[in-house]
Amino acid sequence: MKPDTCNPDAQAVELVAFWQQAGAAKWFTHDAEFDAQCASRFLELHLRASRGSLAHWLDTATGALALVLLVDQMPRNIYRGSAHVWATDGLARHYAS
Repeated sequence: MKPDTCNPDAQAVELVAFWQQAGAAKWFTHDAEFDAQCASRFLELHLRASRGSLAHWLDTATGALALVLLVDQMPRNIYRGSAHVWATDGLARHYAS
C-alpha cells in the first residue's frame, strides 16, 4: 500500500469498527480465524504504525484509538505465540500517553 494512495482516516475507522464488532468474545480468546483476519486485513497497517508512519493519526480520537490498537492489540493476534507479540508495547505506551 502506497502512502499517497491510502486514506488513513478511512482505514482508522475501518479498524476501529472491525475491533468493536469483534467484541470481547474475540479479543480475549484464541481464535485462529480471527487471528488470520487481523493479519490479512491489518498487518500492513501494523507495520506502518510500528515504523511511526501513522503518528499523524493521533490528531483525531478515532485515529488515536486505531493507532493504539495497531501497536498494542493487533500484534497479540497477528503474532500469537511469538515474541513479536510484545515488540511494539513501548510504542503503544508512548502513543497512549
